[in-house]
Amino acid sequence: MTSQTKASLDGLMKDVYGESGLESLIPDFSILTKLIEFSSAKKTGRDYVIAVKLTNEHGFTYGAGLQTLQAIESASVDDAKVRGSSFTLRAGFSYDAAANMVSSKGSFETATKFKFRTMMEAATTRLELQMLYGEVGLAITPAANAANGTVADTNKVDVLIDPSKWSSGIWAASENGFVFFFATGDGTGSGSASAADGNDPTNTTNKFQIVSVDTAAKSIRVATKDATEAAVLAAEVDGGEFNVYWFSARGNEMTGLRTIVSNTGDLYGISGSTFSLWQGNSFDVSAENLTLKKIYQGANLAVSKGLMETVCCLVSPSSFSTLANDEAALRRYNTQVQTGERGVDSINYYGPSGKIKIIVHPMVWDQEAYIFPESIAARIGATDLSFKTPGRDDEMFKHLPNETGYECRLYSEQALFVPAPAKCVKLFNISND
Repeated sequence: MTSQTKASLDGLMKDVYGESGLESLIPDFSILTKLIEFSSAKKTGRDYVIAVKLTNEHGFTYGAGLQTLQAIESASVDDAKVRGSSFTLRAGFSYDAAANMVSSKGSFETATKFKFRTMMEAATTRLELQMLYGEVGLAITPAANAANGTVADTNKVDVLIDPSKWSSGIWAASENGFVFFFATGDGTGSGSASAADGNDPTNTTNKFQIVSVDTAAKSIRVATKDATEAAVLAAEVDGGEFNVYWFSARGNEMTGLRTIVSNTGDLYGISGSTFSLWQGNSFDVSAENLTLKKIYQGANLAVSKGLMETVCCLVSPSSFSTLANDEAALRRYNTQVQTGERGVDSINYYGPSGKIKIIVHPMVWDQEAYIFPESIAARIGATDLSFKTPGRDDEMFKHLPNETGYECRLYSEQALFVPAPAKCVKLFNISND
């Protein structure tokens, strides 16, 4: 009976949520996921290998009459090695719930739509955060300060986040999730042990469950094993900066946009110190509001390196509010009109490189913004978000090994690739006062 139910579930899953059907479940905050199209690619070993141009051809000869031809000086071309990032989300259904689900296509859609929507929201949140801050983490704690970590309620610690590395959108609905901490200097992980993971009696070093988020204070409260471990964690974050990652994400994430747009070292296996086209740009807004002038000044850094196409500028909601008030500088709105309401979700400016699309992103750090040409950005990998089991497209549900039910998995393996970091800019030190 259960094998027939499983076959029915797999069939209904394909009918209701084929690959194109997943698009309807992608939430609006998944801006990069929607903006940058996914394309499948084949690996060479562990990496996706893509040829990129790093310099121009230089074998030119000038002058009339008989001139000695200059030697051929070919353009420098190298292979960018892009490593995909995998993650898997599990969700379970009891046997009795599954039996009701397979009675009809309508019953299946009614019973699963909310569940799969929440799965897609969770998965695209993680994917979006990787595309923004992969390898950097969700946030960074402040420099050494005795107030960075405060023990609360015996075994819980309030951990401050550096205001320049804070975004309320990152932490929305993060309660009950797990994070871990690594020192920014040498990458040393926290030595504290965490609260037990669910009913698991073991305690895992450097694994902390988020209990609550304080948006006003820009802090997160995490649970530890006991008062002793809480004191250890508080002392650690008091003593210096820590990158905050989702648990198990560090070292397993794609390279994010923030790293790409400001690159100065090795990226995709190519040295930015050797090739200027592989160096990103950083522009200091000097603790002022983000204005059209500041965006132009930042974009000019990329224009001087060849940027002459439409770019996107991702900004935080706080920064966007100051830009939206600068109506004298606007050339065109992308408007959303509803009954009794009027507003904008993006602004188009016309700058030195052409059109600059200002897009508010709820997960961008409050004091930063990122400029990049969307036409050359790509998401490449083995698969975009999919309910299919890799290598077994006909299987979408599995029996739970120790419980009476099935599980469904949402899987992805992909990476963000921008083949010209020189055409990108990180704007930082933005004031939103």
